[in-house]
Amino acid sequence: MPFSRLCLLPGFLALALAWPGHVRAQEETPDTEKSEKSEKSEKPLGEFAGVGVVPKLSISRKTVPNFLVDETLAAVHASTGSESETATLEGVFTIGANSSRYAVFWDPLTCRLLGVLDLEPDPVEAPTDEADGDETASAETEIDKGERAEGSEKDVPLDSEPESPPSPFFLLAGGRPPLGGTAGGSGEASFFGVRLIDGKPEFLYEQGSLLIEERLWLENGGETLQQQFTLRDMNSSLVLEIPEAWRQRVTSDRGEWDEGRLTVDKEEAGEVRLTYRLGNEVPTPEGEKSE
Repeated sequence: MPFSRLCLLPGFLALALAWPGHVRAQEETPDTEKSEKSEKSEKPLGEFAGVGVVPKLSISRKTVPNFLVDETLAAVHASTGSESETATLEGVFTIGANSSRYAVFWDPLTCRLLGVLDLEPDPVEAPTDEADGDETASAETEIDKGERAEGSEKDVPLDSEPESPPSPFFLLAGGRPPLGGTAGGSGEASFFGVRLIDGKPEFLYEQGSLLIEERLWLENGGETLQQQFTLRDMNSSLVLEIPEAWRQRVTSDRGEWDEGRLTVDKEEAGEVRLTYRLGNEVPTPEGEKSE
């Protein structure tokens, strides 16, 4: 089941028609005003004027192929259905935007962020024997090439398979729940529902004895992901854990990091926001801490 913008986010066409840059019929205006509006309409979708711009989000529930690699999470889904059903993830929330190349997945069964899909992964280039324009490579003789090819055939097993391209999924969930290390957060998760706050989905659930409101949205033209946890009546410090592979992409607005473990004093533990860098180069919003 291949992923595409059409299968993941079917509301994108309607969203594009409602986007501010879309040309609409207008009354006659002065030439200068027409010129300014024309320049604005020529800007491509996804261009943003600085940090903090939130694109209009598209939120839906989908059945998607099971991309989980964590055995514990996979076991949770395996215990809820037949073998054929475990090949897919049922009822997963998908969050995207017309201006973003990324789709975000949140699971109501385990009540956590499952991962992010790059809808436009960079193409994988096949390795070549010589680099274009490399004079030293072109100086190699045909005899040398033949010897190298003959040796490589002997070294490669007959049953070897070509390497598969890298997965378009990243920020894959793993380990215990993010707030499982917080006092009272070691129990099972129970999903209550979801609501929209200023167009942003906020998931309501219970983790152990913790009542959690988790808000997710894309920002900066869809190049960063914001994740905000709000806990009511907190009287202890907050401990939040993420997989080690996530650490290079994430910053927080408070607390202290120790590798993949964030600790926030109880005075500030009622709310914490994480910012994930999805693209290669994204500016860090004001107030964010890298450590």
